[in-house]
Amino acid sequence: MAANLPNLAGLPYTSGYAPSAQQLMQRISVGFTTQAINPLVAQSVPVVDLMFDPRSYEARNYSSDGLHPNDAGHGNVAAEFLKAINSSNYPTPQASCAQATLARR
Repeated sequence: MAANLPNLAGLPYTSGYAPSAQQLMQRISVGFTTQAINPLVAQSVPVVDLMFDPRSYEARNYSSDGLHPNDAGHGNVAAEFLKAINSSNYPTPQASCAQATLARR
């Protein structure tokens, strides 16, 4: 079992970054998600889709540093893992989503 990354450009941590830095964070996280994590589905590895999950972008789910999940954020991730563990047909990650293009230009 694996989880992909949320778009780091959409996290509270990067909200004050310059657009070029947000674009870099987006390229890293979206690239890693689409090129390294999501393809694991082809090897029958369930992938929890944090990129598409809107809760991944809610500031209330992050600690004061805006990067690491707080208890509520960890609870959301744990709940998704539990769903994946208990499901024989957990959905595959979205091929594309609006969250993959959050960086300001």
